[in-house]
Amino acid sequence: MPTPAGRVCPVPVVHRRWRPERTLLYRLVQTHLSTWLTLRDDGLGQSAPALSEREFRRYLDCGILAHGFARARCADCGHDFIVAYSCKGRGVCPS
Repeated sequence: MPTPAGRVCPVPVVHRRWRPERTLLYRLVQTHLSTWLTLRDDGLGQSAPALSEREFRRYLDCGILAHGFARARCADCGHDFIVAYSCKGRGVCPS
């Protein structure tokens, strides 16, 4: 695909968005997080560590376009695509 400057992308690459909502891990966390948090709360102040809950909740937002994305453009061919924001978590998220 030529650009206004006449340049052509040397190797056309199609960006395929990672779809975390289709993974087994995502569906398990989405389905069972609230149950796990409820079971961890024993009523005496003992509950899941805040860090664990925060990591799981951030993981559920990671890679979902509704929670933020950036628009990118190939400098050579001018192709536009969007990239979903990552949670940059180190605990749960495989991205």
